[in-house]
Amino acid sequence: MATTKTLYDLLAKKEPEAAEQVEQDKRLKRVLDRLCALLAKNKKAQPALTATLLWKTIAIRTDAAVAEGEKCEALFKEFTQKVAGHFGTDGGHLFQIGPQKDPVRIYEKAGDD
Repeated sequence: MATTKTLYDLLAKKEPEAAEQVEQDKRLKRVLDRLCALLAKNKKAQPALTATLLWKTIAIRTDAAVAEGEKCEALFKEFTQKVAGHFGTDGGHLFQIGPQKDPVRIYEKAGDD
């Protein structure tokens, strides 16, 4: 069964620079951890499932949503600031805009619905 450490080790052997980037980037680490957890969760029902196959499936199903979310991010922030401006504030204490969901989380949420 793949664990995060196993995937880090495989990545380090094949792509040392990418492995170093994952080590330094907390968001990438979370995505990799989530991928491993999802793989473990689905392994009994799909014994032939690998991290590579799961990632390809996730990428195919989420790439468009991630790309559109990135395109709309600046527009969304501008809109929320304008709405907050109607209340006489910059919105900082009314709401906080979080980061976009990562591809694994989008895939999980879509499966939950």
